Amino acid sequence: MPDDLRDLSLTTFQKEFFLRRIKAARHLSQTLIPRFLDTALIRNFENEISFFPTLAYDTYFNGEFERIVINRTVNENRKNERLSDYSQIKYPPLEIEKKLDYNRASLKGQSVFYGGAGSLPAILETRPELGDLYTVSKWRQKKGTSIYHLPIFYNNAIYERPEFEKDWQEHNQLISTLDPNVQEVVSEFLSFMTEVFIKKVDKDNKVGYIFSSLFADYFLTKAKPPVQCMYYPSVASNYVASNIACLPHTLDELFECVEINECLCIHHNGSKQWGSRRIAQAININPRAVGKIEWELNVTELEYTLLKKQYHLN
Repeated sequence: MPDDLRDLSLTTFQKEFFLRRIKAARHLSQTLIPRFLDTALIRNFENEISFFPTLAYDTYFNGEFERIVINRTVNENRKNERLSDYSQIKYPPLEIEKKLDYNRASLKGQSVFYGGAGSLPAILETRPELGDLYTVSKWRQKKGTSIYHLPIFYNNAIYERPEFEKDWQEHNQLISTLDPNVQEVVSEFLSFMTEVFIKKVDKDNKVGYIFSSLFADYFLTKAKPPVQCMYYPSVASNYVASNIACLPHTLDELFECVEINECLCIHHNGSKQWGSRRIAQAININPRAVGKIEWELNVTELEYTLLKKQYHLN
């Protein structure tokens, strides 16, 4: 499709063709029948995305994004112990990409940085268990930069949030100027894209992310120009907060690390309530997030010794 959708018109036949393709993709995303997952529909889906517009915008994020890493999941020895290097708090190291599974905005074998707009989505998306050491890092967009981001909000559970009010108004103004057949196709496409991004997925069957990850991979790596950041609602927080996903080079170029804390999960009820104790904080933070992390205890040596014994910390 052309960049300016107002120059486009579709015949009824063309409209019905696009709507059938979206319907077929939607059906497959809902059923995920294994024998169909390597079909021509999946293989051609990326090409079909390219027919649709990239409704992305330059922005500057004023707030901070938080990333939580459960220490035992990134330590090479899998031990519940303190992290030592900045590389452990960012995106998954590129050398282990092949081991990565599908995620909401990343294909199998693809390293992507995920961050939550505040503490709520970060903790709900990660869900540390009782006794887990976890590390919270905060990231801020560098001053004087802009980021080409794609907001995903085309669902009434999302666009009614105040932060999307302006986006929704601008979207409606654009849609009202389009050919009626184009309106219908674009609206259905955006609705489907949002649907797969807010889909609840079984953590033990991450193939359920296949369509959202295909969307993200296309926009982040193949769209012209490529999108630098996906901005989408946090499913774990019931859409009250948002997440970002970006490729490693975008994080390194456009964001800086501003705070790092080590916490211990001392209570959780298996649902959405956690109790944590901050054990240590990083000092002399390197905003480029390279090298060794310097730690300073936030508890006394005696309390730290007792906590290590109580929660079997290494």
